[in-house]
Amino acid sequence: MAEAPPVEISRILPDLKWLDVLKASGAQAGALAVASGGFLILAQWGVMPAPDPWMIIAAFAVLLASTCLASARMIEVAAKVIPWRRWLSNWRVQSAVAAYIPFMTKKERRIVAYLLAQHGNVVHVDVLSAARCNHDYPATHQAIPEYVWQVLEKHKEHFPYEPKLGDGVEVYPWRRGWME
Repeated sequence: MAEAPPVEISRILPDLKWLDVLKASGAQAGALAVASGGFLILAQWGVMPAPDPWMIIAAFAVLLASTCLASARMIEVAAKVIPWRRWLSNWRVQSAVAAYIPFMTKKERRIVAYLLAQHGNVVHVDVLSAARCNHDYPATHQAIPEYVWQVLEKHKEHFPYEPKLGDGVEVYPWRRGWME
């Protein structure tokens, strides 16, 4: 048996340059969808001479493909603009905080109760250590994120406020004495 002569690939595969339409921007794909849709509407209304059936099929295929491409590009842009990852992350943290509330220690509950009673979500932290004698460490403020604060306010009934008095003066519940 004789071998078949080699076949040129260009005869088997058509020119695939038309696939470059997949690289079109969202606006270009949208314009192509509007143009092909307009062609189909004008053909349906009889404004132009009746096209051949293959033209209608081709216009419909272009309409479908370009609409899908334009929609995909719009979703891609929306995913970059809308901060859905931050929302999802905040929701997960809120769920974790709500689930942790029954397991909070007494001290944690006192701190949250104090903050809720004072209507503030900022904790004043003063650095006290032996090194403070040699250096001047400034006091800092630690804020509870707003999305966590919303969960704590929603579950306010779990945090009864009982003022902690030291020498007749209310002290911060997160304060530790020098002997602790």
